[in-house]
Amino acid sequence: MKRGYSIEDWVPVLTLRYRSKHIFECVLSKVRTKAVSPELRGKIEKRSVLCSDGFKAYIKFIQGNDLINKQLNFYAGIRVVDKVFHIQNVDAYHHRLK
Repeated sequence: MKRGYSIEDWVPVLTLRYRSKHIFECVLSKVRTKAVSPELRGKIEKRSVLCSDGFKAYIKFIQGNDLINKQLNFYAGIRVVDKVFHIQNVDAYHHRLK
């Protein structure tokens, strides 16, 4: 047991949260394109807007599935795009899930 949080303490939970309040979530063994793509396939309509943190697995999925990407970067201070798109609902959901 290490003091504070370490990578060993993390459980990767892939979460989709729609504006209509629908939620999809699953636990991934590893956060890689090979694990992410099959879980997301068929759950998002073409030309939908997908807001993400820019993780490479998400970007590859977006590019291969005719989706619109709104990429946020918390560390660069980009938390909202076009005054509408954000991932704060998912972040809050993950906080409650912990």
